[in-house]
Amino acid sequence: MKNTLKPLLACLGLVAAMGPVTAGEPETHKSSCAFVQMINNFKYVDDKTAIFETSPSRKFKVTFFSACRDLKWANAVRVEARPGVCLASGDVVVVSRDGIIPERCFVDKIEALPAADASEKADPAQK
Repeated sequence: MKNTLKPLLACLGLVAAMGPVTAGEPETHKSSCAFVQMINNFKYVDDKTAIFETSPSRKFKVTFFSACRDLKWANAVRVEARPGVCLASGDVVVVSRDGIIPERCFVDKIEALPAADASEKADPAQK
């Protein structure tokens, strides 16, 4: 009896350590890292906020510590990130418009935005 009890207890311990099973549920957790090397587009929202894209389905809301006024007219931006691969608080977005002295905008917060639903991507004329 003692020999059969040990393997049973070991199996129960392994099952308990695995936690709840979520078979069949889709993975909804995406990385919240805005990979600096992958940033390929941005959209001005207001003087303190912009949307940065790393792919068509990965967008990040970037909030600055203070107003970043030249972002409204910028055609391109440059990111000066500290060592690391993800855009982080304290990194700098350098914005210049038409050769004027560049404005340095310090990043405060980065938030991953949810992917748009297929219905939002559909042509509004078809609705």
